[in-house]
Amino acid sequence: MTNRITFRCAGSARLCFSSAVVTLPLLLPPAVATAQKKDPAEVSSPPSGAIHAARENTELQFDCEGVPPFRTMRCRFFQVTFEEPSATKSKSSEAAAIDEARKLSPPQRQRAVRAYQKMCSGLGANDAAKEAELQTQPPGRQKFYRQWLAQTREICKCGDDLECYIKGLWRRGSGACKIQGFALTPIEFERTGKRTWMAKLPAGSCPGVTTVIVFEHEQDSEILWTMTQTRVGTGSANNALCPTELNKPAIYSWRYDNAEFVATCSSFRFGL
Repeated sequence: MTNRITFRCAGSARLCFSSAVVTLPLLLPPAVATAQKKDPAEVSSPPSGAIHAARENTELQFDCEGVPPFRTMRCRFFQVTFEEPSATKSKSSEAAAIDEARKLSPPQRQRAVRAYQKMCSGLGANDAAKEAELQTQPPGRQKFYRQWLAQTREICKCGDDLECYIKGLWRRGSGACKIQGFALTPIEFERTGKRTWMAKLPAGSCPGVTTVIVFEHEQDSEILWTMTQTRVGTGSANNALCPTELNKPAIYSWRYDNAEFVATCSSFRFGL
C-alpha cells in the first residue's frame, strides 16, 4: 500500500489544508470467472441408461426419478434377454416329452396321433393364396416360413408314430433364438453412501429370503452404473419354487460390453 500526503494553500489568509491520496492495490474480478469444480461423484440428475449381465445375453434398461440430493430414488427397469439355442437343453426337453408320451394310455396316444394328423391334413390347403400372401412379407419371414414348411412336411411323414412327431417338433424349434422383454416392478432405493443406493425386497416364494439390490455409479462418473442383486437370509433358496442360490450375486454393469455378440440361430422367436 502507498500513502501520499499533499499540503495546499489558498487566498491571502494562506489557509492551508491537506489532502491525502491513498493508493491501494486494485482488486478486480478475473477476466474469466472460474466455476466451482463439480464433484464427479455427485448425481446432478436422475440416472438412466443400460447395463448388461456378466454371463448372460441380457440388457437391463433403467430410468430413475427423484429430487436432489436424491436421498431416495424410484427406478423402473426393463429387461431384454437374448437366448441362444442349447443342444443339451433341447435334448433334455425332447427326452422329457417322449417320456411323458410313453406314460399315455393307448387311447390317449391315438388321440394325440390323430391331432398331429389333422394338423398335417391342412398343410397343403390354399397353397396359392398362402404364397401370394407370403410375397407381401419381408424376405426374412418368407425364408423362415419356407423352412418351417419343409420341416413340417417331413414331420408329417411320421404316420402313426407318436414319438416321431414329438422328436420332429422339438428339433424343428431347436435352432431358434428367443428374444424376451418385460418390465420389472419399479424399485424404491434409499441412499446409503456418496455413490450407492440400496433396496431390500422380499423374495416372493422364498420364505426367510430377502433380495438386496445395490445400485452404484463409478467414483469419477455419474453415468456409469453397476447393479448387484443378492438373495440373502436364513431360508433355502435352492428348491423348485426358488431356484436361485443364496449369497450368489447377480451383477449388471456398464463394464460388461456384451451389447454386441455373435450367435448361431436358424430363426428368431419373440416371447417364451
